[in-house]
Amino acid sequence: MSFQFIWPIFIRDLGGEAREIGIISSIMFLTVALSIIPGGILADRYDRKKLILITWLIAAPAPLIYIFADAWYHLIPGAILYCIFIGWPALEAYIAQAARRGEVTRAFTLTYAGFAAGVVLGPLLGSVILQRFPINYLFILAFILFCASTIVFFFISPQRPLPKEENEQKESLKTLQWQEMRHLVCTRKLLPLISFLCLTALVISISRPFIAPFLQDRFTLHEAVLLRIGAIIGIGEFILAVLLGWIGDRQQAWRALTWGLIFVGIAALGLILTPLLFGAFLAVFFFGADRVSGTLHRPVIYPLIPAKTAGMGFALYLFLVSIAQSIGPLIGGFLYDLAPRAPFILTGALSIFAAFVLVMKQETRKNGQGLRSMEQVPTIKEE
Repeated sequence: MSFQFIWPIFIRDLGGEAREIGIISSIMFLTVALSIIPGGILADRYDRKKLILITWLIAAPAPLIYIFADAWYHLIPGAILYCIFIGWPALEAYIAQAARRGEVTRAFTLTYAGFAAGVVLGPLLGSVILQRFPINYLFILAFILFCASTIVFFFISPQRPLPKEENEQKESLKTLQWQEMRHLVCTRKLLPLISFLCLTALVISISRPFIAPFLQDRFTLHEAVLLRIGAIIGIGEFILAVLLGWIGDRQQAWRALTWGLIFVGIAALGLILTPLLFGAFLAVFFFGADRVSGTLHRPVIYPLIPAKTAGMGFALYLFLVSIAQSIGPLIGGFLYDLAPRAPFILTGALSIFAAFVLVMKQETRKNGQGLRSMEQVPTIKEE
């Protein structure tokens, strides 16, 4: 959206502080989490295009609600509407099923790079409006753009889930839902992997809502200038999505995720260490990797999810990640009140540590495979 980057500034303008920014951000992610599981169930049974359209139609009125807000807590109804992501698992499963074999990473990163293009153009348009008009006109623009994007989804092809076996079709809906969830939870490699990815999402969400407030507090910037800086994040997201998507397809998805976490760590630490506004621009550019890193979770877990239950599989992942992301802003708000640099120090240090853990895990796995292959080499008996 055209106002998304300065959303925390708007909360402060309505009387909120860092704690209230954290509370509203937490409510938004919690709403996402609660709508994900029903969305996953529906995504494995109904036309995914319709579910995506319903989600966009529900979220479209949110900017109009913000126009009438007189206090920070008046924003909560609109924030909840905006985050009813019942069609998100359908979107994830749609991309995974439509992608050609061997190009799943690129399909996800390029699709979300399209979102990044909106993150670039929206703030640039918004900055022009804010120089001449009040922020309410920005919300009207966001509503118009949201309606336009909804119209675009009318033109995508319908997609139904892959057909189930005949014996599965005879089972009751409730029994199937329980069986699918139990199967996913019992998948040996899936749950530990999702747990690790949830921790990385939590780490990144600690500082994400406080980028604009930190820049405003440190460099005394107007909202229109902050929106232009928000466009830099979009540019970084777009370029890094293409780069990391290429790495994921040419090498492995975990390598791309490792580089994404490194970029986030550099961005968070660079933002607080640079004394120059230009240095802050560079740090913000690399912050584009935070959303790309989340996108790279999908091709990492996709091979472990049965294709026929892709909707529920992505729903389980998105539910747990959203719960993690609802905790991060609360931690960030508490830390920002203590010391504005603290959330970024924590995000930067832990992101780089998570990248290190990924590298060490893969090295351990390679060494283990090498030892097993050596043990399988037949020995020549001496006569």
